[in-house]
Amino acid sequence: EFELRSHGRVHLWRSESGGDTGTLSQVLAFIDAERLLAQTVVLTTIESPLTDSPLAGLNVELGTARGWQDEVRKQLGRVLKFYDPSGVKAPKRGESWIEQRLLELSVEPYPTANDIQLVTRVAAAFSISHAVRSRIASNPLLRNGFAWRLSAQGPHLRRPSTAPVLGAEILLHFAVPEWIRGLAKPKTVVIRPFNLGNSAGTVPLYRVSDFKGLEAEVVVLVMRGRLPNQREATYVGISRARALLFIVADPTAASTLPRAFVWD
Repeated sequence: EFELRSHGRVHLWRSESGGDTGTLSQVLAFIDAERLLAQTVVLTTIESPLTDSPLAGLNVELGTARGWQDEVRKQLGRVLKFYDPSGVKAPKRGESWIEQRLLELSVEPYPTANDIQLVTRVAAAFSISHAVRSRIASNPLLRNGFAWRLSAQGPHLRRPSTAPVLGAEILLHFAVPEWIRGLAKPKTVVIRPFNLGNSAGTVPLYRVSDFKGLEAEVVVLVMRGRLPNQREATYVGISRARALLFIVADPTAASTLPRAFVWD
């Protein structure tokens, strides 16, 4: 990532040959987390008709909740090692049992019914003293204080109180199936040729030559191979973004870019 003259940002993503659709999904998910998807266009250096482009009509899962597994494992792992363990006792089966159970979580972008049950079972396996339960229940800042928040890095649990976190708070949050409340479900967008019209849930696709003289706040430039007019196409593509530019390039296309570029 480096700064543009306009004080915008550039992100460079290297993709495998023909594998840019998967990389593009990650890029659009990143943009969506920044709430800039409505201001985004996708440019391709391939000059064939847009309807023949492998990107045309591509359904991209934004993976809004993707990464929830890491947050669940992190939070439950902190109960005894990082957070205040007052009034909490680990399951008799030990910490290794907890770790093994949490490794059984699915890789789905949103918790399945089995995931929900598994997490509640792990949290309920801890014991919490009556005194600590009462302390949490009587404090509105601690009672049901945790909520899911989405950032560019993925979903995270946060609570408004700045008081030290009690391990029991985490356990009580995860001990009921409602722990998923507020965790946004994944959504998809369709990359659609610009000449077919744009609507909610779509991102317009242009050839670089179609977008010459135009600008957008956020531009995703997808580069494949080497073109006869590579230098011109690259210059036009990278100069279309006002604020954010993402370059997704395969190894051949990447070799034509300035060496000063640093890849994410």
